[in-house]
Parts: sequence; C-alpha cells; structure tokens
Amino acid sequence: MGANARVAGPVHADSRGWLPGCKVGWDPPTANHCTWNGITCDMDGFVVKISLGGCGLKGVFPVPSIFTFKRLQWVQMPESQSPYHPAPGSLQGPLPHDLAFSTSLQRLELYGNTFSGTLEMLENIVGLIQLDLHFNEFSGPIPDLAKS
Repeated sequence: MGANARVAGPVHADSRGWLPGCKVGWDPPTANHCTWNGITCDMDGFVVKISLGGCGLKGVFPVPSIFTFKRLQWVQMPESQSPYHPAPGSLQGPLPHDLAFSTSLQRLELYGNTFSGTLEMLENIVGLIQLDLHFNEFSGPIPDLAKS
C-alpha cells in the first residue's frame, strides 16, 4: 500500500523498539490495524486518532512519521496520564518536519516528554484547535496559530 494507505506502516515498522511498554496488539503485521489498542479509524479504515499516552514510548518519531496519515485528526502521546503531574518523558528530539503537512490534524497532545527544537512547522496546520506541549524542552518563539 502507498503513503495514503490505511495501514500504519511507519509506526508498525518500528513498534518493537518504539513502543516497549505498550501492548498494542500490532503484530502480526497483517492484522487489522483498526483493532489495535490506541488506534481509532474512520468508517473507511483510515487512522483518525492515535492515543498512546502512558505507554512508555521511547526514542524519536520514525521518518516518515504518523503525521503523514492523510486523515489523522488527533494525536495523544503524553507520557504522563495527567497533564498536571508529568512523568519524565521518553519521546525526545525535534518534532518531525512532516508535521507541517498534517492537514487534517485538529488536536496534538505531546506533553510530559522531552521533545526539543522549534515549533515553526505548526504554523502550517490550519485546522489545529487544541495544542498541549507543556513539560517539553522546546526553544524559540511560539507560532501565531490564530493566523492559520
């Protein structure tokens, strides 16, 4: 299947090392991804929500990342279950540049990790209505999302 395919290829390919603490049921690779824990699909079988908070995610986003999923609307990957009591996060490094092309994304919750770098790619996400990135290590200005 191609880049617009229903299968969560980039995430599945790295799931053994990237999701060590979360039993998401992502194996075997031929399984129906819409039944995987933390994955919500629309009626056509496209991933619209990824909710993996508290799974002990580790490392950096694989490239290409989940943000290439054409119908992805909501991403929840906080390391702490509570935004008020963060646990030390294990997702780190800059946010992937393909986040800028996530045209369907409405909600992005990545709090309680150790992401770093700038947030300039967020300026291009016109439908973003909820953004929660606190308890990370970003630098530079916060983009004016009202212009989007």
